[in-house]
Amino acid sequence: MKLLFENWRKFINEQKVFRPDRVGLYLFDFDDTLAVTSCRLNVIYKDGRVEPLATGEFEQRRAELEAAESEGEISFDEFCHLGEEDEFEYLPAMADFKDVLNNVMKQGSFMKNEVAILTARQPQVEVPIKNKLEKDQGIPGASYRVYGVEGGGPQKARKVVELLNAGNYDFVYFADDSQDNLDAVGRVVVDRGVEYQPVLIAHRGL
Repeated sequence: MKLLFENWRKFINEQKVFRPDRVGLYLFDFDDTLAVTSCRLNVIYKDGRVEPLATGEFEQRRAELEAAESEGEISFDEFCHLGEEDEFEYLPAMADFKDVLNNVMKQGSFMKNEVAILTARQPQVEVPIKNKLEKDQGIPGASYRVYGVEGGGPQKARKVVELLNAGNYDFVYFADDSQDNLDAVGRVVVDRGVEYQPVLIAHRGL
């Protein structure tokens, strides 16, 4: 059993995200997938209490909090805005993100493939994220897109439908730390008959 596990781990580690035989839409969540930041989502209770939550904490309590929101017990503040002075802790999936970008640039296939960050944050994060990744990681902003959809699974799925309608993709890769988000996107991708590769990013990006 141990040998079987080691062989499987070796197989997984050797897999490359980029698929040169496909026209790919490569999507990466941001918070707790590519990076950890100090920004918090504020949960505001009816009595005025404010509970700041990291995105990982929110995902663990998503069902409870969304039910409370639907009952009018709580509301949510937007994520704080990112600045270049903020400290980011970059997670292992960042290496996959950079690998895909390098392969797309090497192949000269910008017109066919798209690499994007698909985040629950508001749309205004595009420029701060790009500036920060260029400064810290040397990633040119023109090589990918950032889509802030202001929500989780349903909002991300709607954006993916929009992207599929605009392109000619036969492969969708999506890395996210939320299984709900992966499932929501998976349903719309599979409905289109497009190959789907979801990757669940566990705690601390493992």
